[in-house]
Amino acid sequence: MKKALWLLTAIVVLLCATASCKNDHNDPNIGKWTAVSISALGLTVEVDAAFQYGASLELKSNGKCTLTIDGDSAAGQWSMADDVLMITAGDESYTATVEDDILTMPMPLLALDVNFEKQDRVASP
Repeated sequence: MKKALWLLTAIVVLLCATASCKNDHNDPNIGKWTAVSISALGLTVEVDAAFQYGASLELKSNGKCTLTIDGDSAAGQWSMADDVLMITAGDESYTATVEDDILTMPMPLLALDVNFEKQDRVASP
């Protein structure tokens, strides 16, 4: 009887542990995003017009991220709620949206929007 109770307890614990894990690996937002353009005052220009060394954002499956702008990197965290991506990196917080495989992140302090494209995105023929 004790053996059966122990086995049942072990199964319940295992099921609870498995059920509480999120399957973030299927999240299409996870991966490295590379800045491709910048929009400001109604104009869109190549990213190197504002950032000599470019910009990138890596979203990791554990809710952590790395934002690199013009060669300077900041570690942070990200989450998604109601189709809005919330990013905190360094001392700054940003909200971003993803539409048609483009992640747009407004940067109010610089008065511009940075448009990122998923690095591992497969180009269509």
